Amino acid sequence: MRIFALSAMLLVTLTGCKTFWNPTFMPSGYAHHKGVFKSPPGPEAGNIGYAYTHERNMDIVDQWRVATADLVQRAKNDDALPLGAIYLTSNMPASANRSTYDFALREQLNAHGYSLANSASEGTPLFYTVNKGEDAIQLVLRTLTAKGKTLREVSSMYDIPMVGASKLSASAFTSSQDGEGYEMPDGYFN
Repeated sequence: MRIFALSAMLLVTLTGCKTFWNPTFMPSGYAHHKGVFKSPPGPEAGNIGYAYTHERNMDIVDQWRVATADLVQRAKNDDALPLGAIYLTSNMPASANRSTYDFALREQLNAHGYSLANSASEGTPLFYTVNKGEDAIQLVLRTLTAKGKTLREVSSMYDIPMVGASKLSASAFTSSQDGEGYEMPDGYFN
């Protein structure tokens, strides 16, 4: 009798996961019934300032990857990158351009075996920025001291498009391009 009761409970428990009849009193969701998801549509996306296409965006990101790969290799060859963990910091305004540069730079530093710090107290600051040129942009990397003084610098001009811009836009750059005297956030080693 005990074996029969235990077998019956086991069968009931297992049929709660997957039954042999459809639909059940406890359906597993819209995918189970092969129906359309019935939630209301989301809000319209905000205007980002340019016509976005995934293909164009990926093309721009790939060009930034190539440029940052070259810049990181130049910095590595010139011993301009700090030893140990690196904390990335910038004076660029929050924008798609800064995010693209930051993403490509982090990707290249990781590919070259550098570890990235989450805060200024965990790693040596590596300052990055973009300077506007006539027909191209200048990507800059600077290893900084705790007080923001430049120890080593590497930069180069690249003919890469800014994200969302058909031409070089002044809004993508900072008002102070030199980076000297840049104060480290988080009270870095005061």
